Amino acid sequence: MNKLGAFIIVFLIWAGIYLPGLGTIDIDFNEGRRIMPAVGMIDTGNWRTPSLAGNEYFKKPPMINWLIASSFIICGERSEFAARLPSVLFILAFVSTLVLMSSELLSLKARFMGAIFFMTAYASFDNGRQIEIDSIYASITGIATVCWLNLWTARDFSRLRLWLITALIIGLGLLVKGPLILLFFYAVVLSVLISEGRSKELLRYEHFVGIAIMCMIFFSWAFLINAPKTQSEHMASTWLSEIKMRFTAEDVNLLLWFKRVLGAVMGYLPWLILIPFLWIPGWVKNVGERHVMIFKACRLALVLSFVAVNLMPGTKARYSFPLFCLAFTLLGWLVSVQPSIPALAEKAWRRILFFVLAAVPTVSVIMAILICLSSSIHGLFPLRISELFSLFVSNEVKLGIFFAAVMTSLIALSAYRNWKPVSGYEKLVLFTGLTMVSAVIFYASFVLPVVEEKIGRKTSETGQDLTEKISGNVLCAYKIECEPFLFYVRPRVEFLVKPEQVDSNVKYLLSRAELLDELSELGILARNHHEVFAFKRGRADYRLIELGTE
Repeated sequence: MNKLGAFIIVFLIWAGIYLPGLGTIDIDFNEGRRIMPAVGMIDTGNWRTPSLAGNEYFKKPPMINWLIASSFIICGERSEFAARLPSVLFILAFVSTLVLMSSELLSLKARFMGAIFFMTAYASFDNGRQIEIDSIYASITGIATVCWLNLWTARDFSRLRLWLITALIIGLGLLVKGPLILLFFYAVVLSVLISEGRSKELLRYEHFVGIAIMCMIFFSWAFLINAPKTQSEHMASTWLSEIKMRFTAEDVNLLLWFKRVLGAVMGYLPWLILIPFLWIPGWVKNVGERHVMIFKACRLALVLSFVAVNLMPGTKARYSFPLFCLAFTLLGWLVSVQPSIPALAEKAWRRILFFVLAAVPTVSVIMAILICLSSSIHGLFPLRISELFSLFVSNEVKLGIFFAAVMTSLIALSAYRNWKPVSGYEKLVLFTGLTMVSAVIFYASFVLPVVEEKIGRKTSETGQDLTEKISGNVLCAYKIECEPFLFYVRPRVEFLVKPEQVDSNVKYLLSRAELLDELSELGILARNHHEVFAFKRGRADYRLIELGTE
């Protein structure tokens, strides 16, 4: 396999795992907190300072909002697919860097397997298919780490190139989530330099030039664009309080903390069984004397970073996601140098793949036939099954089902044609990736339409109902968080945070029932108004009222 062939396979596996059904499910709450500031940037033209529910938002830099807003503009629509596209593209950016960048440290086989390990891990699938900071942040961390390791071990080693390239990448990462990326990156750098007795490299001028570039990229937004002194001071105090909150907690829930740490560990599935082998001496010795010190140093950095992140009382499973790029790069490196796979493990692995590759297209074809014939054989099925089939009546869904049946069958046939020589880690990892693609296509075509109809569409339906009620006017949301249903409101939403903002220009006002009562007591709603729409989201009762003229 050459580099181009490896990249094409990696690209196809990425497309098969991360693109099907990406825009099917409605936006959820956390996604709304990332998307609505981006929508506000487009509506107001203010791309400098993100605004969350009417308040200036300084807890996170604005890069993710810029990416989402840019995706909306490039795609020409504000859709779920366009909103989530930056996450999956950064996943692609990392695996592309891993596979395509020349490396004296990692063989093509190691990079190829590492890319598939990363793309098929549960945490990557879960984080990568939603628009959140973690997927983009982890990918940038992984790109910076891989670039530094490759440049550090390159034959034509150049300190200036080493620090300039990584500084540009780290600077971008600083604009995504702030200084925490330095923990993950410098854990690797320090471990490698100390292990090789070259820690003085950090005192060279090339490194300080790199630090200056990182700071310039970050501070260009933090202090130059946000020129007013009050904004800079507010941002600095917000960040300090955020950092303090991460490392201090008055009431530590040990059970919740344990569940979150366990969640971070379980994110390595289905490859969790292989992770302990990073510490098995019999496996590690196959890395070779030339690079074994770098391998062990990166392994130490992985452990130290994991401990540092998960010792925080308020840690969450997704905080550990930036470590996955390094972990699976090391795993691909380790597995690639093993001479053989134990016969029993290879046999069990092959059987699992054989079963899944056979089961998915079989069920897909049977489901496709039954759905196409469901109208003519309606009376043969129980009522509940008939109701289930009714969810697949649209031509778009039927086309997706036909595509799933064809693609899963082609993947299975392609696998079985080459089944006899499927042995060894590389081919088993490759076919695991193809099996994952087959499963995701089935999931996107048969599972997501049901989930969307039964659960997911409630959010978009609420937004569409509000759009219909306001008849093309601006919707003013008073003291409302970035609720996901607001994403579906057209033409736009204006957030109000103070009672005096409810002035004569407000025609349609949306808020919780108790807040409207407070406005009435203050005399803000003295002019004629009547309730247009009422609905409930979670425990909150929302009311949409139309305000008359004075």
